[in-house]
Amino acid sequence: MKTRFHSSWLIRFFSVASLSLALPARSQAADVSFFVVVKEQKFLQNDAGLPTQQGVGNPFRFGAQVLSATPGSVLDGALAAPGGASQTLVFNPLDAALELSFKFKTQAALDAAVAPGNYTFTLHTLHDGQRTLKLNFPAGAYPAPPHVSNFNAAQAITAGTDFVLTWDAFAGGTTNDLILLRIGDITGTQLLFETGEPGQPGILDGTATSVVIPANTFSASSNYLAELSFFKVVTKDATSYSGALGAAAFGSFSDFSLNASASQLQFDFVVRHFAFGGDFFGGFTPVIATPVAINSFRAEFIVRNDISYPPLASVSFTGPPGSGATNSPADPAAGAVGATGGIYFTTLSTNPPIAPAGLWLANYKNSLHRFTLSDPQATVRLVVPLPTVTVVNDTLQSLAWAYRSFDGSNLGGAPGFVSSLQLRALDVNSATIYLSPQLSAATLNYSLTNKLAWSSVTRLRMEYTDTAGNVFVITFKNSPAPLPAVLTPLSYSASAGFQLLLTGTSNHTYTIQTSTDLTNWIDLLATNLAANTAGVIDLTARNLSDRFYRAKTGN
Repeated sequence: MKTRFHSSWLIRFFSVASLSLALPARSQAADVSFFVVVKEQKFLQNDAGLPTQQGVGNPFRFGAQVLSATPGSVLDGALAAPGGASQTLVFNPLDAALELSFKFKTQAALDAAVAPGNYTFTLHTLHDGQRTLKLNFPAGAYPAPPHVSNFNAAQAITAGTDFVLTWDAFAGGTTNDLILLRIGDITGTQLLFETGEPGQPGILDGTATSVVIPANTFSASSNYLAELSFFKVVTKDATSYSGALGAAAFGSFSDFSLNASASQLQFDFVVRHFAFGGDFFGGFTPVIATPVAINSFRAEFIVRNDISYPPLASVSFTGPPGSGATNSPADPAAGAVGATGGIYFTTLSTNPPIAPAGLWLANYKNSLHRFTLSDPQATVRLVVPLPTVTVVNDTLQSLAWAYRSFDGSNLGGAPGFVSSLQLRALDVNSATIYLSPQLSAATLNYSLTNKLAWSSVTRLRMEYTDTAGNVFVITFKNSPAPLPAVLTPLSYSASAGFQLLLTGTSNHTYTIQTSTDLTNWIDLLATNLAANTAGVIDLTARNLSDRFYRAKTGN
């Protein structure tokens, strides 16, 4: 990149860092603000691998810079390296500073020209006269070359969203060191983004490993040049010139490319709430499981028009407080990734069962996508599209449905907040084996367009979308009709009462009733069988000589 010399970054870094540094007090401000010397090396990162110096003509650099406190307060100056002659500092109007810089093909050539030791600035100032400042630059090691860890993602940035650029940690980096990032256009002449503006947030110390590049920094179908620099600060001098700060540092910087995607990516965010509607129990209209209630939710993040789609678990979600999602990976057992899109789900949440309103974040390829969810009003917008199926020779031919409230009462049609409805049939492996198109809210029947064996359907889902874009999934089980209940008397004792054996179908509810006259019956108990049989003891009959019992399916 064609950028200002890097010592200007150090000056801007210290211009903020020195706000907390106790510089000696003066009755009049010093004419010099900062004086800096830097030794650095340049690298190129052309892919996801480590940066190299291959193709860099003069990778080793030396620079010095003096910044005046006010325009014109430093008249001129020179710098002498250890054992060397003075070199005149040249004014650079771009940085408004006196500068000196050299490039070398090898580190040996740089070390021979600018060895460790004291670097002497001779400055002529407006108010303080001539000042001679010695800045010690000891021998030391350069930082490892900065390595962008998400290089591949940085080649397909979505222009309209934030992008998180990440890099390997600065080995040995501390809060006294500095990391800098600059991004320019492909010519390297127009600066688009940089970290560390004086007096503003954004300065990165040596412990940082990422930075957020704001949305709309880039334009679609465009290429950019960037430079990431690590500086190890080895000297700070706040005493040689009262009111001025000096510094010496070793630096390493890597140049690399950034690219914004050509296609306009499409991102959608949907919340799905789930409820159990009932069971067919071998019939053609399910027995509604009143009261129907929402039992869980998932957030759904949909991506289209990307070049490639990452694996499911590489996308993460963060929801509002109480959502249970904090940098949580997408559920690897849900969603799908294909050639034309990616669908990513949060894990199923039962606590809370209803998605909280607020800000939701989806981290996709290190870009944060923000979605504000309004109150879904899930409880008041819960309805039950109760289906009736038409089956001929085990072929599901059509469905008709009526809208019911959560308590089973007839609503007489779709409420105004229902915008569309879709039918989905699942098999024993929970795979979708039939999916209808989106149907209008006014539609109350649908004929299948291809054959589907009703016996292959284990669950039927009625999925309606409301006017806010939220999806409600009402599931109906297609269980076979339970076996009729059979009661077999086992024994009686005055202490234990009557003991009976109930035979039926597991996972079905049966009700046992008692009577003393075969006319008036009362419920003794209702039970969901864990197995096909269960023992029943009637302790209320311990003082009775006889009693009648019967069992029925359901409640």
